[in-house]
Amino acid sequence: AAQMRARSAEKGIWAEPYYQPIASRALGYGLTGFRRVEGRIVRLSRTRNSLWIELEGDRISLRIASTELPLFEAAMGKLSGDRWLGRTLIAQGYLTTQKDGAYRGRYRMRIYHPVALE
Repeated sequence: AAQMRARSAEKGIWAEPYYQPIASRALGYGLTGFRRVEGRIVRLSRTRNSLWIELEGDRISLRIASTELPLFEAAMGKLSGDRWLGRTLIAQGYLTTQKDGAYRGRYRMRIYHPVALE
């Protein structure tokens, strides 16, 4: 709650440009490390191990482990396409890039807790 108030008021580190959200459609190359990314949800897909949230711009996927879904759904309600597609959110966490395969160069962010999503 205190972090949320500080972000809203842009106090402390939250006033620094580095911590301002980056638009998902404007993600460039080389942006790894802790980041805040803002974008509209364009696709949700489930695999056996994860829920994948794709943001507009086709450059980033957010991953929530299936084992952690009950925690998210208790805090945010059912994570289904009907409720979430088209919504804009801000995700915070560590941004990494896929090194090989079909998704090479695409960003990923692992989301561990509901407070990482606004």
